[in-house]
Amino acid sequence: MSTYLYNHLPLSAALSRLAAGGVSRVEIFGGEYTHWRPDEDPEQLRALVVERRLQVTGFHLPKEEIVLASEPKYRDALDRLKRGLRVASAVGASSAVLHAGYEVADSRYGARERLVEAVAELAAAADREHLDLLLENLPRFGPAVFGHSADELLSLVEQVASPRVGICFDTGHALVNGHDPSESLKRLFPLVKSIHLSDNHGPKPDNPFASDEHLAPGDGVLDWDAFFETLGALGYSGELVLEPGAQANMSEEVVLARSIAAVESHWRRLARKGTRLL
Repeated sequence: MSTYLYNHLPLSAALSRLAAGGVSRVEIFGGEYTHWRPDEDPEQLRALVVERRLQVTGFHLPKEEIVLASEPKYRDALDRLKRGLRVASAVGASSAVLHAGYEVADSRYGARERLVEAVAELAAAADREHLDLLLENLPRFGPAVFGHSADELLSLVEQVASPRVGICFDTGHALVNGHDPSESLKRLFPLVKSIHLSDNHGPKPDNPFASDEHLAPGDGVLDWDAFFETLGALGYSGELVLEPGAQANMSEEVVLARSIAAVESHWRRLARKGTRLL
C-alpha cells in the first residue's frame, strides 16, 4: 500500500493510519516532498517504520525535472534523487520508483540524450545502495511527457542497459492515456517489477490533469477481471502496490478498506482457478 493515500499528512501520521488499517507492507511516496524532504535524517524515517512494525517495499522518488534544467539545477535535482535512493536503502526498500521526465520532446536541447545520461547515473547510484530503479509509465498530460508509452520505456531501458533498471507499471496512468492496461502490461513484461493499482474513468481531453483520479480498484472503468487474469497468465511475482488517493466523497479509511477488499476478491478468484500470485 502506498502512503499516497495520506499524502496530505506528515509521514508519521500516514504510517500510523495505514498500520491501524491492517497494512503491513508500504511504499513511501516521496514524489511531492510532502512526506519526506532531502534534508531529513534517514534514520529517523527508519525509526518511524520500525515503531509501526511495517515493511517498506519501495520508495517513490521525488518528481524532479532532470532534462531541460540548467546545469546547476540538473546537478541539484540528481543530488536530491540520490539522497532519495539513500533513504530508500536505509528504510529497507528493495526498489525506488522514478518519473523519468516531462520536457523531452524538443530534440534541439538534446533532451533524450540527457535523459539517458541521468537515468544511467541514477542506476549506478541505485546499484551502490542495492536497489532496483523502476521507471514508471506516466500520464500524457502534454506532448512532451516521456514514458507514456511502452515503446518509450522499453527504448530507455535498452539504452541505459543496466540490470538494475526495470519498470513500475501504473494501471491508472495507462488508462488515462487511452491504453488497455492488460495489453500494456504484456508489452512491458518481464521488466515490470512493481505495479501501482488505482482506477479512474479514462481520458478527459478537456481536463487531462483531472483524469488521473487515483480511485480504489473497481470505482472506475478499468477491467480488473481481465487485468488480474493477465497477471496470472504472465506468472507475475513482483510487488502489487495499492495507490488510491484521498477522495472528496469518502474517508481515507473507506478508500483503504475498499481498495484492499477489491484486490483480495480478485486474488481469491484466481486462487479458486488454480492460479497463484506471489
